Amino acid sequence: MDDSTKSKLQALFDADKARKAQLIEQANVQKDQESAFLIEFLKVRDEIIAPEMQKMADFIINQGWNAEVVAEDERLGDKDRTEPASIRMMVGKDASQRLQYRWHENAYIRVVCEKRTFKAGFHECTIMPGRGGMSGGTGTVTLAELTPAYLEQRLATFIAKLFK
Repeated sequence: MDDSTKSKLQALFDADKARKAQLIEQANVQKDQESAFLIEFLKVRDEIIAPEMQKMADFIINQGWNAEVVAEDERLGDKDRTEPASIRMMVGKDASQRLQYRWHENAYIRVVCEKRTFKAGFHECTIMPGRGGMSGGTGTVTLAELTPAYLEQRLATFIAKLFK
């Protein structure tokens, strides 16, 4: 192989190696940022979201309904998929009936750590035994937007949907 061809091919291989190294570096930076965001989400979850959900759950229980707040850390789920850190408030209309631990059988509002987008996502399910409803994502917010006042309003709006 002549030196000119060899030089051109070497330049291509060198550029490919540099591109791969850059992609690895970007992935490491993204992973570090995601880890930092997860830590911040857990702090907001424990210090702001959980107390607000518990206040609402206590109010609901005092009205004769049932409610429970459950926090979950990030974990490896089915089929080796990562389940994000989250917190949810499950609600049932009958205080004498225990809430199902299968969360998909109760009405609930859930706040999920969406670390790839650096946001907190909301998911609501208003389906309860004996009635229809809806289930799905209801938007995302930044962690800075998750104030006690915002959460109180968001939770009250969710509870109002259970009366429709």
